[in-house]
Amino acid sequence: MSEQQIREELTKYARRAVAQGLVVGPGGNLSARSGGTMLLSPSGYALEDLEPDEWIAIDIETGKLAQDQHVHLPKY
Repeated sequence: MSEQQIREELTKYARRAVAQGLVVGPGGNLSARSGGTMLLSPSGYALEDLEPDEWIAIDIETGKLAQDQHVHLPKY
């Protein structure tokens, strides 16, 4: 599964978690692994409002933002 597909799945399951009452507002966290990258929900955002390109990518080995995150940082 590509990173984009994982982002889309995370978005789908985030909305399901909210719809089923498992989380409220910014009160939940989701994450998934894509190769050497961990995708996780940003702090302070309601899960139902997240779009696929808003998941934070962290390099698992270094613990730092993945290289493409400079494109996304202005949103935060």
